[in-house]
Amino acid sequence: MPRLFVALSLPEPIRIRLAADRPLLEKARFESPDKLHVTLRFIGDLPDDALAPLEQALERVTLDPFELELAGAGSFPPRGPPRVLWAGINKCPTLDALAGAVEAACVSAGVPEEPRPFHAHVTLARLHPDPRNKRLIESALATLSKRPPETFAVDSFELVESTLGRSGSTYRARRSFPLGLTD
Repeated sequence: MPRLFVALSLPEPIRIRLAADRPLLEKARFESPDKLHVTLRFIGDLPDDALAPLEQALERVTLDPFELELAGAGSFPPRGPPRVLWAGINKCPTLDALAGAVEAACVSAGVPEEPRPFHAHVTLARLHPDPRNKRLIESALATLSKRPPETFAVDSFELVESTLGRSGSTYRARRSFPLGLTD
């Protein structure tokens, strides 16, 4: 039973730039550059027999390619000690439409509806919840937020399998779905 999510991969120059921010927080568990992405929809464990209907539903997502702008930074959760440090994505109606279309495709294939609203971001690091890190995290966020925005093209999205292991997770793109194709 594969553990899946739908995501936008990032161009290598963007991943390299984001990886360069690692020294800002030495106590954080940073994601490796090859794992950086924008999650459109976390699916979780999916029975093998549900995979083909999901892929068929995702094939029907038809939007034109578009551009995104990486800008800003923040942390989750909004209250209490931060557990996730993220890079922001500027508001983009086409990205919201893509996330909505992916959500509709997932639901039509039998995946339970996602109750949380879509929040575009790139997870950079996971943090141990420690109130003593607050000043260090605030300093890192201030530095990250001052970085100039970077624009990149989005011409596809991917169905990604996440395999959990002792040393963390590994990701493998199971399938890529190009944008801009119509029947």
